[in-house]
Amino acid sequence: MATPRPIKPNEGPEERAIPTERPVVTEEYASLGAHPTKTQEAKYLDIQNAILQLWIKNPSTSLSEGEAIKCAGHKSWCYAAKICYERLVRQGNINYVCVDGATSCKPAPTLLSRNHPGKTVVVIGAGMAGLGCARQLEGLSAHFENRFLKMGEEVPKVVVLEARDRVGGRVFSRGFKCDTSSSRLGDKYRCTVEMGSMTIPGFDRCSPYS
Repeated sequence: MATPRPIKPNEGPEERAIPTERPVVTEEYASLGAHPTKTQEAKYLDIQNAILQLWIKNPSTSLSEGEAIKCAGHKSWCYAAKICYERLVRQGNINYVCVDGATSCKPAPTLLSRNHPGKTVVVIGAGMAGLGCARQLEGLSAHFENRFLKMGEEVPKVVVLEARDRVGGRVFSRGFKCDTSSSRLGDKYRCTVEMGSMTIPGFDRCSPYS
């Protein structure tokens, strides 16, 4: 995959709500040195924007580490690109709720320890937030599977608890039993009322439901 075109300083963060002028966080200093210069920080943010743009082109498929590293442009920046990619994955800026999910490395069973079974993460509610959270946690568990194995633990399991007999939470179309034979809809259609929310408080860019 080719390296994406150069983009404006705020183009990538604008799409994924990352502040353009944000300082480089502590975990990233290891890739830039103890005292990174403004030029190094600008280069790092360019790599970040390129990775974001690369994933935005096809958000239904998870972006691999190898594809993200190609955004470095030079081998001397490959480690920085790797650190940036990992941070974007963990913070949910890329590869969140992908259709294909993260690819598990499927390590050998001998690495597992019976003394340290995998933890169970419980998500309360099967609404949009709950299902998205559960999918993200499953993706992160698969992505960082080797780290759990090195600690002698199995990959955590994710369980979603829902009080209703359906998923979706507030996003729900309630159907009504009524005769539609005389209407333009015909018998095969049903009448519904949308019971869900129309906007998300604090989301200023427009309604994501529209």
